[in-house]
Amino acid sequence: MEVCDVSSLGAVRTFAADLRTRVPRLDVLIHNAGLLPATRDETDDGHEITLATHVLGRFC
Repeated sequence: MEVCDVSSLGAVRTFAADLRTRVPRLDVLIHNAGLLPATRDETDDGHEITLATHVLGRFC
């Protein structure tokens, strides 16, 4: 199992680059991420955290 903070665009890009060097072939990917904070928070990239986690992280 691998873990990545999908709310951070930089973390996703770093994770993907690292994974590509270690794994010759990816057969299965389970992208399971979600949160619903009580307050509106933003990521370090300036995106609303729920949007970043649910939508943006998988497209980096």
